[in-house]
Amino acid sequence: MNPVLSSWLVRATKWLVLVLGMGGTTALVFGLPNTARKTRPQKSIYYIPDQEYETECAACHIAFLPGFLPARSWTKMMNDLENHFGENAALDPEPKDRILRYLMENGTDSKKSSPRSKRIGKLIPKDETPLRITETPFWVRRHGSIRDWVWKRKDVASKAKCDSCHREAKTGVFEDHNVSVPKDQWWEW
Repeated sequence: MNPVLSSWLVRATKWLVLVLGMGGTTALVFGLPNTARKTRPQKSIYYIPDQEYETECAACHIAFLPGFLPARSWTKMMNDLENHFGENAALDPEPKDRILRYLMENGTDSKKSSPRSKRIGKLIPKDETPLRITETPFWVRRHGSIRDWVWKRKDVASKAKCDSCHREAKTGVFEDHNVSVPKDQWWEW
């Protein structure tokens, strides 16, 4: 075999092995699908669907996953639905009690909550009862570096609109590689 061709084949093979061995980086650089992502454990908040909760609460906003707040927060919120962040979201006693039970059973301090939910709950001081997920230490730590103008973008509009950037927020998946921050178009300025 020609020594020049042989040398070129060796270098090309080494480059190919290097590129293929980079997995996720290769996918990012070349825009290839990354099959390695599918096998990584998800950083999730357990998604336990509850039709009544989704019907009553998601009519106005995303059905926030219970695993972001402790039971004491959900209790305080549900007991003051007449003044729910400036709105009257009052419910009849029976559905209110069922929804509260669902929220408490799946909050950060529940025995069956996800490992991530438990970590979120441990960061909340025991003497505090946050009502906004966006004010919890976990959320602030993860989103604190985001500039105020990003929250004002047309397709984001609010810190509470998780699904603007987290494509799988409704099912509890908040992986960094699933984040897609909407960008304003120059003609919308």
